[in-house]
Amino acid sequence: MVQRGAAEIRQECDSIARLPSKKPDIHEMKFFHRTRAKNAASILKTGFRDTTGTYTMPITVTGVWVSNKILDESECAFNDVVLQIQVKVSKKDLDFYEIKEEGKPYREWCFPAQLLNKGNILQLPEKLSAVSKFEAQPEQPMKKIPTNQHGVQGNKWATPRLDEACAEFDKIAVEWPSGLPRPNHFPATLKDFLARIVKARTPADSTARFRQFLGASAGRDSFWVAKKPMTTEKRDDWVVSQFQAVKDGDNTGGFFTEGVWLSMGSAYIDWWKDQISIKARESAKKRKKTL
Repeated sequence: MVQRGAAEIRQECDSIARLPSKKPDIHEMKFFHRTRAKNAASILKTGFRDTTGTYTMPITVTGVWVSNKILDESECAFNDVVLQIQVKVSKKDLDFYEIKEEGKPYREWCFPAQLLNKGNILQLPEKLSAVSKFEAQPEQPMKKIPTNQHGVQGNKWATPRLDEACAEFDKIAVEWPSGLPRPNHFPATLKDFLARIVKARTPADSTARFRQFLGASAGRDSFWVAKKPMTTEKRDDWVVSQFQAVKDGDNTGGFFTEGVWLSMGSAYIDWWKDQISIKARESAKKRKKTL
């Protein structure tokens, strides 16, 4: 056996220590998650929780949905509060958990709650959340205010662009669409929607017609933008999952926020007008055949 001296071993160890180490491919990124005020308060207190669903996709995913920009009604994001999550994520996880969709102008992920809870979670001010073009920019850093672990102190927030964002937001006037009934309060329930929007002869007829409407909107990015056609089986599964999501929302106080009511209510009325027109044309054709 060859004996090695202490000096020789120390020299070899020093050489190994000087070798360049491979750094993990880690990125510190900001993500955004839109949710209800009640849920936001719970998240800021105890962190995110995983949810499971198909979300109009042919697969089931579990996690928390986040995006690389603040989403609004145009992307079917209707809830009131926007949370910002600043967290370190590996390139491997970014690729693995991303929900990719061709032609989408933003990126989305369904991350495990455990991953997001390792980051810094804070609530964006209401008016800044609503005006997405004033998202935080590198040259406009937010000022830190000594507060709790999430950086939130009541409604106080400091950023050089906040006054400009609020002024721009105050210029926006949203009028309620004429011909679209309103519920007594928001969030509203499915019962409210069926009674005020669907308005069929009986509750059972209203429910059946609402399911028919959901089937017509299956496979769309929203209730009005066509995406990909679905098979009958997948469409039926999608209707069941969406109807259950509405019922689950009712169990927590009401599925229909003002934004959801505006979007889905308007889409339903337009869809039902089309159904009436189709029926009228079919009746006219039958009358011509009998003449």
